Amino acid sequence: MQVSLHSVYSGYVREVIFDGTLYDEVLAKDHRCYQRSEQKTDEFNSSSFYAMRTRWKRYHDLYEEQETMNVDGVLLQSIARGLGNMQNISSIVYSPHQHAIPVERKTLRDLLTRGALPGRLGKNRTTSWDHPFRQLIGAVFMSEYAGIRQLTIEAPREGHSCTELSLEMFRFPESNDLLAVKHLFRRLVRLNFNLSILNTQTRDLHPPTNIDPPTRQLENLAKVLGAAQDLRHLSFGILDWKHLHEPMWDGGSIPEERSIVDFIGLGATWPKLRSLRLEGIYAREQDLCQVITRHKETLRSVIFAKSTLCTGLWIEVVNEVVFNASMITTFVLDNVNEDAGAWSAQADTRTKRMLGYEGHLVVEKDGDREFVDTNPDKLSVKNDRHLVRWE
Repeated sequence: MQVSLHSVYSGYVREVIFDGTLYDEVLAKDHRCYQRSEQKTDEFNSSSFYAMRTRWKRYHDLYEEQETMNVDGVLLQSIARGLGNMQNISSIVYSPHQHAIPVERKTLRDLLTRGALPGRLGKNRTTSWDHPFRQLIGAVFMSEYAGIRQLTIEAPREGHSCTELSLEMFRFPESNDLLAVKHLFRRLVRLNFNLSILNTQTRDLHPPTNIDPPTRQLENLAKVLGAAQDLRHLSFGILDWKHLHEPMWDGGSIPEERSIVDFIGLGATWPKLRSLRLEGIYAREQDLCQVITRHKETLRSVIFAKSTLCTGLWIEVVNEVVFNASMITTFVLDNVNEDAGAWSAQADTRTKRMLGYEGHLVVEKDGDREFVDTNPDKLSVKNDRHLVRWE
């Protein structure tokens, strides 16, 4: 608020970085859990129970402040007023990691980092439907702010405490929720979106049979992505696809007449799309070929990373780009395969090492187009299948 009210500084703000990390409810309510977590980090040298208790009490108070702020509407109103005074903001970043601002560094210097500790599936590992980030979205809608052109949902860094943005954010209990998110997406030009499927809010509290199916959230995600008709650059990654549920992991729950890509919200047509990166996707050959076909007049760059085809061959996707999408000049396969088992925990080390195609498109000065493998230690995407060179 101080920056937004400053006569000079308010005009310089171009980007909002939203720290999505949350204090852990279990740690905040039980000093013994907090103490055990401290001991695991090896960052706290003091063996004094009273020193630990003082730190825990501070953590507890900050947790209570967090919960109060999320329900009393203060955060929503503050952000809305700030946006009204800072009309040059064009970018929003959701960060899954802690960003301590100067005024809170002294308070946080000897506390456990916000967010779920590495390897822990606590309630703060992923965002719930009422996560504070929703209040930022609501503030953009309430203030009718129309200047956001770029949205980045960062992927978590391995080995760091984090609160990942999850599919639960697309559970819209209120009638205006869908309208608010569409308002944010409608004018986006660049979207870098990393989505977690863990859904720990229900995984920790109920047996697996009671976990709400994600179908409705996926439908809402599709509606939101479809509203982003000004998109020129889209990077979309899914974390932990297999947690949607097991039948979907092998494609069994997707009706034959529906595209898996459509099911996860990527079935829209973006008339201005120039670059596309998909990561962590599980799809059929025809799904990806259709995405390319729909956008072949505008696309210039396509990257598929760490993705698996449940049916079909990557060579057919390569052929679609090489022969039928001449406007695409950058095309990369980064560790993709045709075998779902290669990504599962049950796959043996030898199989994981062998599978995973890597290669890129080469366009010569005379217009010749050829897809070349880039890792001699891995199988060729051609795999002894005939690939005609484009002349």
